[in-house]
Amino acid sequence: MTNGLLPCLAAATACQVAFNLCYRLLLARLSTFGWNRAYSLGTLVASALLPLVALPAAWARLL
Repeated sequence: MTNGLLPCLAAATACQVAFNLCYRLLLARLSTFGWNRAYSLGTLVASALLPLVALPAAWARLL
């Protein structure tokens, strides 16, 4: 269980850092609080689900 949990948590953390960087660079200065909140909640869910998605073999070799 811990063999799969640690890489999944690391990938989720990396996704969250990337999404937060995009938020800070692109959306932080905007005054549309509803869209900012939706983006924040959406990226929280996406960062938890993206590490669970299996990549095709061709993409895995590129990464």
